[in-house]
Amino acid sequence: MPASDAPTLDGLVVGRPVDPGDPVVGWLARDLSAGRWVVLRARPTSRPRVPPPDSWPLHPHLLAPRVLSDVHGRSWVVVPFVAGERLDQLGGSGGGLSAGQLLSLALPLAAAVAAVH
Repeated sequence: MPASDAPTLDGLVVGRPVDPGDPVVGWLARDLSAGRWVVLRARPTSRPRVPPPDSWPLHPHLLAPRVLSDVHGRSWVVVPFVAGERLDQLGGSGGGLSAGQLLSLALPLAAAVAAVH
């Protein structure tokens, strides 16, 4: 993904794609007002069933998303950046996860999904 494709949003300094090999993952940017790193993902325009941001559930253990528009009017979902491995990269080189590792990931994920549904 070339740097020329980077969005321009007020108050954010857009750096680089989170994963240069996967343009869907989004862009890493610095939120100047909050002083933290965020991830920008293009908000889908072809999926009208996506509810508006003000109807998204808020929960103390979930990262609250924001929707901002760039200088071209495109909508971007902005969430705080959380450093770590992607779920699809866990488990090493094809060895998979142990039962304990799987449970330590699955239980919090299930709780998070239950909280937003």
